[in-house]
Amino acid sequence: MRGVLTLDEYINSLPEVITIKEVQKILRIGKSKSYEIARHKDFPKLPVSKPIRIPKREFLEWAGLYGFVKKGGKANG
Repeated sequence: MRGVLTLDEYINSLPEVITIKEVQKILRIGKSKSYEIARHKDFPKLPVSKPIRIPKREFLEWAGLYGFVKKGGKANG
């Protein structure tokens, strides 16, 4: 068993709604930067949610990483 997931394995293991901590891991940024990004108007997040909840698909599209989401066992490209 491998101890380290690849980025696509990690992303595909996440639920459909992710947290700011998961955004930090995906983008490899710190806590302050992730909250700064989350405050942007165009950042996809659920309205009035504390803690911040982010729809995974919309986030991946926003970040240009949507190809990492699997559908039918194959990564989109």
